[in-house]
Amino acid sequence: MPLVFGRRGYLKIGTAVYPTLNVEVANPRTLMVPPMVGRDWQWNYADGVRVTRLSAQIPIRDVANEALSSTFLNLFLSRTNGDTNTVTLEADDGARKITVSNAKGEFLGLSVGKGDMLIWNATFVSPTAPTFAARSAFTAPDASAPLTFQNVSFTGAGAEVYSFEFGVTNNHVANAPITDNTGANVGLGALSYDAGLMQVGATFTFKTQTGSPIADGSSVTLTISGSGNKTRTFTFQYLVSQNPEDQAFAVGPVFKTIRFTVLGTATNPPIVIGGTGF
Repeated sequence: MPLVFGRRGYLKIGTAVYPTLNVEVANPRTLMVPPMVGRDWQWNYADGVRVTRLSAQIPIRDVANEALSSTFLNLFLSRTNGDTNTVTLEADDGARKITVSNAKGEFLGLSVGKGDMLIWNATFVSPTAPTFAARSAFTAPDASAPLTFQNVSFTGAGAEVYSFEFGVTNNHVANAPITDNTGANVGLGALSYDAGLMQVGATFTFKTQTGSPIADGSSVTLTISGSGNKTRTFTFQYLVSQNPEDQAFAVGPVFKTIRFTVLGTATNPPIVIGGTGF
């Protein structure tokens, strides 16, 4: 059974501490090991480019200013002058504090079926290696309940929805010159990650039927509701089905899972958020 904070650890995104099922910080070495002519094996090496990824599973809770806040969501869904915004991440594994600077939201995904908790799968990228320090005190989040499948509704799906998932990817590209504007070598890392083309996909499972209940070009709105009239809406602007005629069946109930490409419009990105309270 997962421990909500690891072993007395935590994850901080910006200034807020988030309940987290797990955290992984990856900063692998890229070894350059030349195969020298006339030798039977390799025996020397140098370090190549190193960048950082932080991935986490973050429960969505019935509380404001956390995983459904516009501050958190806009790290993945909003752009300023065509680029995503940076944030400082701080993770504590129970033994040391790990800081990831100049991070950007690369991937955000959600998968919901009957009986599921709502949990974000989130990945951030950073152009440089993390730094390590001694542990520091933190204030743990309160005991607000996690949200579940019971808090989900749809507008525009056209049929009963048995499961649903979506993911947004920002396709960041490393800005990695050899030297900076002063002529000094940048080192193993990059200067920044720059946002690439945003891509969004969604998958719905319906009962068996002919074609797709969602016509090409339609929009669908996912609403997540909390107590006290809190709502967060995600409007998928322009859906195009990828496999409307695929069908698999065996003994028992027959369902149909359809994958959709989610496009934007001339004025709006593929996902537009709304609602109040979160």
